[in-house]
Amino acid sequence: TAGTNASPAPPTPTMSRRPSKDLANSQLAEDQEARIRTIEKHLFAEKQLTATLEEALTDLEKQGKRTEEDLKEWKKKCWALEDEMERLKTQSSASRYSMQAVEEERSARREAEAARAHLEERMNAINKKKKGRSLACF
Repeated sequence: TAGTNASPAPPTPTMSRRPSKDLANSQLAEDQEARIRTIEKHLFAEKQLTATLEEALTDLEKQGKRTEEDLKEWKKKCWALEDEMERLKTQSSASRYSMQAVEEERSARREAEAARAHLEERMNAINKKKKGRSLACF
């Protein structure tokens, strides 16, 4: 009779802990899954960034090789132009000396022509004097 009218037994400590422990474990699992999803998103973004950077690096390496090839070609052209410039300087100098030689030869010819003309005048003058004397002798 006393036992039959009694209220139900109070919950034991293990019974009251179980639902809150399950709730805490469930919440912990959800938090961990959310963190995992966030980390996976960050990992995906990092992988995309890495792929983009690797592609950019490859492009820059190709561009660097092209630039080096262009540099070699420009150096070859520069050397060829320097060689041509030296050749033209030598040619110009030779032409200058050649022109100077031609001018000197012309000048020498003029001087020789002037000397010859002067000599002819003197010879003509001497011959006139001789003719004039020879007539005076007779």
